[in-house]
Amino acid sequence: MSRPRGDVSADVTVGLFQPEIVVDFDVKAQGRSVRSILPSLGPVELDDAPFSVTGRGGLRGANLQLATFDAKVGEVTIAASGKVDLARGGGSTDFRFDLRVPSLARLGLLKNRRPLQQALAISARLRGDSETVRIDNLVARVGESDVSGSLELQKGDIPKLSLELHSDSLRLAPLLEEGAADYEAAPKFDDGRVIPDIKVPFDAMSKLNVSVMIDVGELQRQALHLTDVTLNAGLQDGALFLYDAGFQAGDGWLSARGALEPADGAGKATLAAKAEGLTFGYFGLGVSPSTRTGFDINLAATGTD
Repeated sequence: MSRPRGDVSADVTVGLFQPEIVVDFDVKAQGRSVRSILPSLGPVELDDAPFSVTGRGGLRGANLQLATFDAKVGEVTIAASGKVDLARGGGSTDFRFDLRVPSLARLGLLKNRRPLQQALAISARLRGDSETVRIDNLVARVGESDVSGSLELQKGDIPKLSLELHSDSLRLAPLLEEGAADYEAAPKFDDGRVIPDIKVPFDAMSKLNVSVMIDVGELQRQALHLTDVTLNAGLQDGALFLYDAGFQAGDGWLSARGALEPADGAGKATLAAKAEGLTFGYFGLGVSPSTRTGFDINLAATGTD
C-alpha cells in the first residue's frame, strides 16, 4: 500500500486453532514524515524526519516471538529481537533491546525545551521464567556518563529485588536548554514543623526485600568532584540497612553505615559516619582549599516517626 505519507507492506497469517491462536507476520513501512503519523511521543514533540520500520515474527498463544524488529527515525535506530511470554506468571522470556540516539538535540522538544547536544545509547537483555525476571547486560551512556549493571526480581510471597550498577564516570549536568525555572512553594504542615512528622511504614517495608550495590569511579556535578563512590544497602524483613557507603574527595574520604529497624514496633535508627581530610574543590582547576573537613559521628534514636 502506497500513500503520499509513506509505504506499507504486510504479510500476515492467522490460524485460529484451539487451545491457542497462531499469528505469523512480516511487516515493512517507510515514509518521509514521522510527524504525519506520530507528532509526539509522550512529552516529546518529535522533529520531523524520514522513518522506516521492519518486523518479522509470530504469536503462539501468549508467546510472542520477534525474529527481527528494526526501526529508524532520522538518525535514531531501535533494534529488538527475542521471545516474550505474555501470560501472567509466564516462564519463557528472552528479549534483547538496543537504542541509539546520536543527537538528543535533533530528536525534538521535551516540554517545549530542546535537549542539549549529546548522544544517548541503551542496550539490555530481558530474561524471565516462572520464578525470576532479570535484566542482564544493561549498558547506558548519555554524553560522557556511562552506567552498566543488572536488575533481578525473584518472585514469591515476599519478592526480592536486586540491583547492581557500575559506572566509570557520571557527569551530572542539565539535559535540556536553559528555561524559566519553576519554583514550588515551601510546604506547610499543620503542626508548624519544618520537617514533617511522618510515620515509618515498617509494614509496607516488610512486603519486599531489596538489595542495592552501586559503585561509581568518578562523580562530577559542577564544582563537586567525588571518586570511588560506593553504596551497599538493603531492605530485609522490614528493616532498612546501609551496609556501607562512602567516597573520596580530594585527599580525604568518608565512610558510613546505618540501619532503620522495626525493633518490636518501636523503630530504631542508627548511623555511624567518619570522614578525614575531605576537600570539595573545583575539578580540573588546580584549586587547593585551605579547609579540610573531618568528623566521627555515632547516632542512635528510637521511635516510629
